[in-house]
Order: sequence, then structure tokens, then C-alpha cells
Amino acid sequence: MTDMTARMKQMGKTCGYYLLMVSGCFFGSFILSCDVYYFIPSGAYIEQYGLPHELMFSVHAGEHFHYIMQQWLFALWNWKVYQAFGLYGILFCGYLTKIVLLLLLHRLLLHASGGRRGLAFAETFFAGFFVLMMNIGRPYMLTCGFLLIELLFLQQLRAHPERRRYGYLLFPLLSVLEINLHAAMWPMLLVFLLPYFFESTLGRLAFFSSRFDSTRAIPWRTLAVYAALIFVVALLNPYGLEMLGYGISNSGTPSLRYISTEMQPLAVRAPFLVVLIPLFTVYMIWKWLRWHFELPLLLLVLGTGFMAMIAERSLYLFFPCVMLALARLGCREFPFSCSPRQKRRMLCVGTAAMSLLLLANFILLPKNVIPAEWSAGLQAMREDAAAQGRDIGNVYAVRDIGSYLTFAQIPVYHYSCDEAFTGKMNRRKDILAEYHAVQEQQLPYEEFLRRYDFHYLFVKNDDYLYDALASDEDYTLLYEYDAPQFACSLRVYRANL
Repeated sequence: MTDMTARMKQMGKTCGYYLLMVSGCFFGSFILSCDVYYFIPSGAYIEQYGLPHELMFSVHAGEHFHYIMQQWLFALWNWKVYQAFGLYGILFCGYLTKIVLLLLLHRLLLHASGGRRGLAFAETFFAGFFVLMMNIGRPYMLTCGFLLIELLFLQQLRAHPERRRYGYLLFPLLSVLEINLHAAMWPMLLVFLLPYFFESTLGRLAFFSSRFDSTRAIPWRTLAVYAALIFVVALLNPYGLEMLGYGISNSGTPSLRYISTEMQPLAVRAPFLVVLIPLFTVYMIWKWLRWHFELPLLLLVLGTGFMAMIAERSLYLFFPCVMLALARLGCREFPFSCSPRQKRRMLCVGTAAMSLLLLANFILLPKNVIPAEWSAGLQAMREDAAAQGRDIGNVYAVRDIGSYLTFAQIPVYHYSCDEAFTGKMNRRKDILAEYHAVQEQQLPYEEFLRRYDFHYLFVKNDDYLYDALASDEDYTLLYEYDAPQFACSLRVYRANL
């Protein structure tokens, strides 16, 4: 009986440890990523008709825009989950993915810190609040998970070379999943091998070997086999070679950088990070040279930091690498330890505090998956269309609201699959450049609207048409939502033409 009680207590401590560690990712509201709303009808289309090769769900459907559904498997997965469990099923899968991400990160940090559970716990706990910012319903979370698995395997392989045969199965599996779930990020599987290639080749030169620990470098032949497997297996996708270069071919499009915030450099989105990242990398170089650590971790920080400076979305790659480097550094810089009694106290106090905060978060924040103002705007259009005795027809809506309206089977100007609306991708017309011209008043909005038969216009306050149509007699305001505290407002106009 005593042994059973002891086991139950230990199980309770373990559960409390992990629940508290991942609790940060549960803060915030239940709003899904806007991409979910075009993933669902895309998945339904794939199930019924097969893979698309022309752009769907927009007012441009008849113009035969070339289209690659680079997230086709993820869209199909979203559709099947939605069929079975609705939007809350997708929400549940999103939170489950976040938990798995944190557990993978914790395992990686434990390895890097030499088994320092306190350090790994603290870093993973704070990482939970960073993971909180990741949009639920996007394949980017799966990509981050695959890259964490890759890093964990490579770090363990440095310590246990006899495990290299497992990579002959792991890397093909990661490659075929990534190319079909999120082709734009597939090259990152190869990019994350580069620091280990560098260590295995140039790292043995006197200049590097005297400054970094390269004694456990993975042989370059092994890495070359892994890279070849990643490339060859990636051909197992429905679009062939075009899928492999999807992300690279679209990354430099100017019109895409204008509208897609995640593609913009940090100097635009977060100028303070432009200063902090270089300062931090200089600090890490100094510490790495002092402690004679392995080279790949430092190169990962430098490489992902540079990528984050170019495009904001790479911050989600930079921060895990930073945490990995800090865990490696922490085993030398912070050799503190706690007694079992202190650990129990901290666990109890932390669990109680986080439970209260999560309860307050659940009570105070809205629980609707779809923003209420979006639903109200759509309802206003439906009621007006019914009163007019016609269908809603084509609607001017962009990005997030555009994606939501595709969920309601309404053709829109464009939705949040931004790269599909660039001339480089669709091979017909650069819709994003046209949108940019209207926003910058380089193209008169009257001329723009004459090109399309929009019955309604669903616009946010960051759109030039939001105020421009207010004084135009050809358009009637049907619905308005104003939330100055969140700097978010929207309006629905009806075209009187």
C-alpha cells in the first residue's frame, strides 16, 4: 500500500510538472487562423474533385490562374476534422500540437543542458507564452515540430554515432510529410543540416578546431546521404519539381512583401529586435569562444537570426535555436540547484497561480471561434441580399475576411493565400500589385471597382476603401463595427449600381 501511495504521489508530481510547464500556451482567446477558412473548402474540393491546378473561391476563378495547393494534405486534414468535430475539433488539434511542440522542445533542452531539468523546465515554461502567439490552424506549427525532431536527432547523433541508421528512415519520413503538408518550408529540412555539414568539413581546420569542440562532428558522408534522401523522397508529391521550389520562388515578390506581414523584415514590424538580435549574437559568439562549445548551435543562432531579420516569420525558428543555445550555455553559467522541498513548493505555488490566471483568462476572453463582427457582417449581407431578392454575388474582401467568406462559399477579391495572387505564381495577373496600387491611390478606386462586379464590399479600417466609400453615393453602408481599443473596425457596403 505504501508503494502504491508513493507511486501515486510521484505520478501527481510528474503530471503537475508537465501541466505547469505547458500551461502558457493556453492563454489567449479561441480565435482560429484565418487560413483555416479556406483550408476547409479546399479540403472538401480535393476530396470531391482531386487536386486543383487553377485558383478557386475568388472572383478570378474564370481567369484560369495557375495554382499549386502547396498545403493540400493539411487542407484535407482540416476538412476531415471539421467534418467530424467542427471548428472546435480543429481548435483542439491546434492546442494538442502546441503541447507536443513544447514537449519536443523540453526534450531537446534537456539534452543540450546535460539533463538540467530545472533549466529545461524554466525555458520551456516561458516558451509556452511564445508558442501562444502561433496561429492555430496553420501548418507552420507542424513544420516547427519536424525541425525540432531533426535537431533532436542530430544532437543525439553527435553523442551516439551508432544511431545514424535511424536517420535513413527519419529524414525520408519528415521530407515526404513536410513537402505535402507545407511545401513552402520544406527547404528548411536541408538548411538545418548545413551547420552540421560546416562542422564536419571546415570545422576540423585549425582555425575552428582551436575555438570550437568538433570532436563529435557527424561525418559529412552521413549528412550527404540524409540530404539526398530528403531531396529524392520530396519528389513524392502531386506537383513534382514545382512543389520543391515553391517557397524560394515566391519569397522575393515585392507585392507579396507589401501585404504579407510575416514576409516583411523586422525593421518594419519590430525595429527594436533589429538591435537586440545582433547584440545577442555577439554575446553568444563571445560565450561560445570562452567555453569552447560545439559549432552547429552557434551557426543555428546566427543563421536563423539572419533569416528573422529578413522575414518576420523566421522568428519562430530563431527563438527555439536561441533557447537551445541558452540551455547549452546554462549548464556552465548557472550551476544552481534546488532541494526537493523547494521544488515541491515552487511546483505547488506555480500550479495554483497558473490555474487562477487560466480561469480568469477563460472567463474574461471571448470563447467564440469566429470573430463576432465577421459573423454579423456576413449576416447583414445575407439579409440585404434576401431583401433585394438576389444572391450575395461577388464581394470585395481581402486576406482574413476574404478567407472567412470563402468558408461561406462566397467569391472574394482575394484571401489569405497571398502568393497565389501574385503574377509570378498565377502566371496571369498580379492581384496584389493591383491592390497595392488602390491602397496607395496610384489607381483610382472608381476605375478599380469598374473592373469587377462587386455587389458588396467588406472592408477593415486599414483599407483605403473603408473611408473612401463613406462619401460615395453609389455605395450604402449596411453594417459598421468599431473597436477603437483594439484599433480594429470594419464596414459592409452595398453597391447601388
